[in-house]
Amino acid sequence: MLSWCGNNCVVLGEREYEDDDYYTVHLVNTSDPSCTDNIGEVPGDVALVQECDGIRMISPTSYQFLQCVSESGVRVFSVGSRSPGAVLISTYDEFMSGNASAVGMLRHLQQNTDTLAEAINDCVLTAAMELDVEQQKCLLRIASFGKTFSPVQDTDSFLHTVRCLRVLNTLRATRPNMLLSLAQLQDLGEARLLQRLVRDDHYQIAYHVAETLDLEKDMVLREWAVSRLARSRTVMLSPQEEVTTCTAVIRKLKKCSCARIAEIAQEVNMRGKHDSAVQLLEAETCASRQIPMYLSISEPELALKRVAAVSDPDLAFTVIMFMLQSRAAGAVPLLLEKKLSRDIFLQLVRVTEGNRAYMRDFLNTKPHMQMALDLRRYLQEEDKLCAALANTRQEANWEMQQECKSAALQTLSLSQQREVAFSDGSHSSAAPSTTASQNAFHETMLRLQAKLIEKQTQLMKEMDDGRFLHASVYDTVRLALEHGRASVAERLKEEFQLPEKMFQWCTLNAYASTGQWDLIDQLGGLGAQPGSKQPLIASDAFVSILLRYKRPQQAKQYIPRIPHLMQRMDLYVQCEDWIGAGASAAATRSGIADTTQRLCKGNAQILQLITEGGINNHRPLALSFPKLFS
Repeated sequence: MLSWCGNNCVVLGEREYEDDDYYTVHLVNTSDPSCTDNIGEVPGDVALVQECDGIRMISPTSYQFLQCVSESGVRVFSVGSRSPGAVLISTYDEFMSGNASAVGMLRHLQQNTDTLAEAINDCVLTAAMELDVEQQKCLLRIASFGKTFSPVQDTDSFLHTVRCLRVLNTLRATRPNMLLSLAQLQDLGEARLLQRLVRDDHYQIAYHVAETLDLEKDMVLREWAVSRLARSRTVMLSPQEEVTTCTAVIRKLKKCSCARIAEIAQEVNMRGKHDSAVQLLEAETCASRQIPMYLSISEPELALKRVAAVSDPDLAFTVIMFMLQSRAAGAVPLLLEKKLSRDIFLQLVRVTEGNRAYMRDFLNTKPHMQMALDLRRYLQEEDKLCAALANTRQEANWEMQQECKSAALQTLSLSQQREVAFSDGSHSSAAPSTTASQNAFHETMLRLQAKLIEKQTQLMKEMDDGRFLHASVYDTVRLALEHGRASVAERLKEEFQLPEKMFQWCTLNAYASTGQWDLIDQLGGLGAQPGSKQPLIASDAFVSILLRYKRPQQAKQYIPRIPHLMQRMDLYVQCEDWIGAGASAAATRSGIADTTQRLCKGNAQILQLITEGGINNHRPLALSFPKLFS
């Protein structure tokens, strides 16, 4: 029986007699063959297991581990050793005994920084070799004592050794009963240690080991969750019990901040637990992991719903291609429900020939959807025109853009007629006439829009103003008034049935933008004869527009028409007419002092003007009897 014990020692077992039941084990140092040792009465059925730092001797009745003493242990524990580590241990013992010689010994170590650092490292390495917990604590306490006086000592290695020893002591004292030294742990690897614990179902210990050594804990959580959910398959749980179990697993995963819920769902689905996989994916917060996993477990509807919520074009394209490949034309109704998927799908139809057949078959039975798509095309043409007008008109052929808009509008009108015909054929005679009235309204609106495009093109040619090309009816009338074409504005008002009040708004904004202040006063009815036609626009609108164009003196003329005193007072303040504001404040007859203080904002001169306005316009509340009986 021959085996290695570490790297520098050979173990040789021999029987003194052939029929002897026990071995005598000889330990031979390969560096110094004259240095040997032996162990007697080793059972004959013992098995030798080599380790990196020793050898295990295992028999049915006994277990022994022969560990090679490290070089640091030799330096520290040799009899009469004067190594820095041994001196540090003696210094600590003298210090704890209250002996003053500890000061001199410590100063001797501090004379050379490297000497003190070597002493601390020897104590830490020796503690890592020890299997006895008390001896570990003693050596680490001595190393910590030396660190107090060493300014250059590396703390990270010390803390890592402490964490590793804590893990090793836990493995020896708990259910796994794994006897490992620090050298064996380093040779095995921390990741493989976790795999062994997980394989033996020691999930709790594996999680705490990963937490202590600052390793990735998601692998442990994933294996635990898969084991918990897949194990319920053999127990034959009811659907409600499966939901309860999955809910508990999700709660634990979230509590532990697990970032691999999607991977767990995929693994659970492969184990035949589809419902639990869907429930797990609902708890996944990262869309880039959740949506592809929905597709991998054949749940494209949930993927489409989720991608519509996050509005990610790349993920949406992935879902659309998956649904088209798996469901062909049957996927079109689902893709057209959400805006994001609808936009991407329609772009895909335009650039690829293979998907147009799916769209054509669907639109033959859904003419209202065809009308919506034609309307969308018209709006896109108008957006293109607006973008082109942002550049110079020499670079943008606006007439061609207008023709494209007209063509899109004609296509939309044809789709509307097709929708009317389809509705008439599909509805019974007893159906209400609401649909017919709606179709008539839509047809009228399309006709008016076509007429507006024609008028805008004509006005653009006459006045050379690009604002006409993307204007509404209101803006078209206003622009015509700005160019002084009142007759054109009146004609547009009649053709498009613009209300009188809206027409007055167009007129007011046009006069203000062109600086025709006298015409504004005529529109506002200033100086008009009693009984003449009054404007439909409120007086505060005149004030706001005039103030916007820096005309406070003209705006003040409209303030007395405002019935609300507080609003009148605020407008006087905006016009900086403090006397008028004071008069309005006095007319409120309540809270005059507070109102005055609010208006003046601490300005004494303004306060005086407001006070004068309030006094000059104030009327006593009591009756004046001398005037009544004079």
